[in-house]
Amino acid sequence: MSLKDSQITSFKDQLLQKEKDLVQSLALANQSAETVELDQAMMGRVSRGDALLQQSMAKAGQDRTQQLLVKVRAALERVTEGEFGDCVECFEPIGMARLKLMPECDYCINCQSKLES
Repeated sequence: MSLKDSQITSFKDQLLQKEKDLVQSLALANQSAETVELDQAMMGRVSRGDALLQQSMAKAGQDRTQQLLVKVRAALERVTEGEFGDCVECFEPIGMARLKLMPECDYCINCQSKLES
């Protein structure tokens, strides 16, 4: 299955929007993941612990968002290079349903399954 130019353009537009959204999300996450003030006088131990937990969760979310942004940018590079829609492992076409769900995916379902096992 070879993608039509209109399909590639549509996926590129989706990826560009996703990239924009992720960059904005990272900017907000950077604020949430800032160092927590540990002044005992300003907050009690429970509040401080809760703040540290929230900070930890924000950093984990930030890491996931950063990883997804890397994948989106790699997919945009594959669009530019004319390789979008092909598995980076076996070079076979990635299924349309998979691309519609995750246009940033770089493996076909078979290669992804092998990686996860």
